Amino acid sequence: MEESKEIQSIYSIFRVVIYELLDTFAGVLTDIHERMGRWTIYQPGHLAYSKVATLLLVIITCIGTRNKKQIEFDARRMVFWPIVIGFVLVVLSVWLYYTDLLLYRLWIFPVCIWLYMVASIIGTVCIHVALDNVSK
Repeated sequence: MEESKEIQSIYSIFRVVIYELLDTFAGVLTDIHERMGRWTIYQPGHLAYSKVATLLLVIITCIGTRNKKQIEFDARRMVFWPIVIGFVLVVLSVWLYYTDLLLYRLWIFPVCIWLYMVASIIGTVCIHVALDNVSK
């Protein structure tokens, strides 16, 4: 089944929204972030809701992924481990955000916030790759 241009554009919009929800670099998209800051999932103390919303968008995006035939498909290596690593990193990122263990500042943010951003991005990308590999 061929994907239409409209469906492809919707998937690309979902992908943009997913990575925007990661909320990585404060101040870059200030106006959009100020508007999104009024949403319930972005209220103080609701970081877990934000991560759940991001994961739901990843799942929605991956539902429409075109299937590709790959003869040498290893489900453990291509799906299981990336999704486990991704979920562990997402949970770790929420813990890192709320921890006070690493308060040393690196540039303008504490080290724990930098580690939160890195773990959040890598975890979301791992989950996205794993769910994309399901279609193979």
